[in-house]
Amino acid sequence: MLLGLLLSVPAKASASPDIESCDSEGNTQDIFDPGEPVYIKGSGLYPGCGYYVYIVEDHEPWIVYPFGGYTTISVLSVAVGPLRVSTDASGYLGPVLIWTAADPGSYDIWADFEGADGISTHRYVYCRDDDIDNMDVDTAGFFVIPGVFFGSIGAVTALFSGLTIKALRAGRRGVNRGENS
Repeated sequence: MLLGLLLSVPAKASASPDIESCDSEGNTQDIFDPGEPVYIKGSGLYPGCGYYVYIVEDHEPWIVYPFGGYTTISVLSVAVGPLRVSTDASGYLGPVLIWTAADPGSYDIWADFEGADGISTHRYVYCRDDDIDNMDVDTAGFFVIPGVFFGSIGAVTALFSGLTIKALRAGRRGVNRGENS
C-alpha cells in the first residue's frame, strides 16, 4: 500500500519549488495595503496536484516533519484558509486570489500538499512536500502595512497649518481696522 502511494505522487517540477504572494497580474508583491487583495503564484510544484493554501501570521521557526517539534496547523494562527488550489501539468499555479481584503500584519503562506489522488499522509503538518512563502521580508512572506500613521500626521499638520493661517489673517484684519492698537 505504501509503495503504491509513493508511486502515485509525481516528481516536483523543480528541486526548489516556489510559492509567492503577488498581485492579480502575477507580479511578486511582498507589501500590501490594508483591504488590498492578495494573490498567490507558484512554480516548480508537483504537477497536476492539489494543495491546501493558508495565510498564517508570521511563524518562526518552520520545522519540517519528521524532525522533532515539527510545525503543525495547531501552532499556527490562521488568517485565511484552507483554500484548495491545483497546479497545472507543469507545476505552475496562479495567480489565484487567496485574500479579498488583507488585514494589517506580517504573514507567511503555507501550501500544504494534498497529492495527485487527493490523499495526503501529512495533512496539517509542514513536511518536505509542502512549500511556504517565508523570509521574503525580514522573517515574513509578506506584510500588510497601513499608511494611516503618516496620513494622520499629514492631516493633523494640514489642520494646524490651516488654523494658523486663519488666525494670522484674522489678526491682520483686526490691525488694519485699528482694533488691536
